[in-house]
Amino acid sequence: MRAGLLLATVLVVQGARAGPAWKTEFEEVCAKTPDSMVLPLEELRLLVARCDKLAPLLDALEESERKVYSRRLQACRALYAFVIETREKEK
Repeated sequence: MRAGLLLATVLVVQGARAGPAWKTEFEEVCAKTPDSMVLPLEELRLLVARCDKLAPLLDALEESERKVYSRRLQACRALYAFVIETREKEK
């Protein structure tokens, strides 16, 4: 768990300098929402985890940008979590 926190901290610092690194991850994670109903459960779980790791990186952004990207990321995560929950109930 500590290693994950350290990685997140490093990525925040790098994200503040490099900028596009977090954005590339954001785009990759949220790009799969149209296909969420056909993705395997394991991939959906990985996407939720990636959303959770990306969220703290967005805190380093300026207020307006942070709000936009945070809300979009929350929506992507919520969709993936909903699909997981729905499929698990169907079993």
